[in-house]
Amino acid sequence: MFENSLIIWSINPLDLVTFFNNVELWAKGYHRRIIGLELTPENYSINFNWVKNWILIHFFYKINEFLILLFLLFLLFIFYFINIKNVFLTFNKKFFFIFFLSLVTLFFWFIKVPQFRFGFAYILIFCMTFFLLFFRLKAVSNKRNFFILFFVAIFLFNVFNIQRITAHLKLDSNYRFENFPWINTLPRTVSVEVFTKKGFKYYKPERLEEGFCFNSKTPCSLNNIEIINYKNYMIFKKI
Repeated sequence: MFENSLIIWSINPLDLVTFFNNVELWAKGYHRRIIGLELTPENYSINFNWVKNWILIHFFYKINEFLILLFLLFLLFIFYFINIKNVFLTFNKKFFFIFFLSLVTLFFWFIKVPQFRFGFAYILIFCMTFFLLFFRLKAVSNKRNFFILFFVAIFLFNVFNIQRITAHLKLDSNYRFENFPWINTLPRTVSVEVFTKKGFKYYKPERLEEGFCFNSKTPCSLNNIEIINYKNYMIFKKI
């Protein structure tokens, strides 16, 4: 790890530990817990004290919906494209290594940062390799069923999105749509031009307490940028 005296923008390892601990608490639902309110941050993450909260506020809210959808899609695939007589139990060892890696990865995801957004790919790969490992399917080509299933999926996708958009249009909060379909943006931060000794131009908010660099002209920094010129390259010494 580089020292701060050598590289000014390096991060203190102790700050990283604090950051990782906070991310783990957030992923395990500490700040949204509905039971075990007496648990301290130190006790919450140990001995799987967090699991009950995580199941109640995250698993039943996001992950189980995804698993149910995946299972329903699998059943649709079976009924539309495969005769049940063409489903065979097997052990396809060529998929075992991928299955094992996905299982290990899923385990580390679960014990460290069990948020759906971080584990979506691991869950999907695990489910796919599980079926590839233990089942052999003999598909039957059926273009009619394929197009029916495809257009039903498109229809449902648009119905759910229209419902979501309609709900957001009715919101009375800072996140409501005001200029649909364009995203909401705060008024552009008033910024001033700053030039380094080497002639590099960047922007800085006129009043730091109001704007920071959000929605400002780029490149933007709250600090004084320092540039080192090396041949035809500009190296950022300080950002």
